[in-house]
Amino acid sequence: MSDRTPHILDLTFPRGTNVSRLKKDNPHLRCHYVEKEIYEMGISETVSPLGAIIKLYDKERCICDLIRHKEKVDFQMYSQAIKEYFNAKPNCRKLLKYGKVFGIEDQIRTYIEVLG
Repeated sequence: MSDRTPHILDLTFPRGTNVSRLKKDNPHLRCHYVEKEIYEMGISETVSPLGAIIKLYDKERCICDLIRHKEKVDFQMYSQAIKEYFNAKPNCRKLLKYGKVFGIEDQIRTYIEVLG
């Protein structure tokens, strides 16, 4: 949902995961911790160009995370991701389901009304 490569990679882990070694060895990472139930919401898998299976969040979870942390995200990247998501085939039902869990359902409804 962005054509830019980030300078810092944001990774999310279940609360209680020890990532001190990972952070020490990779200063370009920013680690986030969430409850296990929230961590698992929206996880899917894909295959990397080198053939490794990697976990990532689906588009709806990424959009919710962007909305939740709007003040911490580059505005250009934020607006591009929102526009591209709603210009494609948005899964509004899933987006609202996630939004309810994250407490941003009203914000998502506004985006759906304006862009959907």
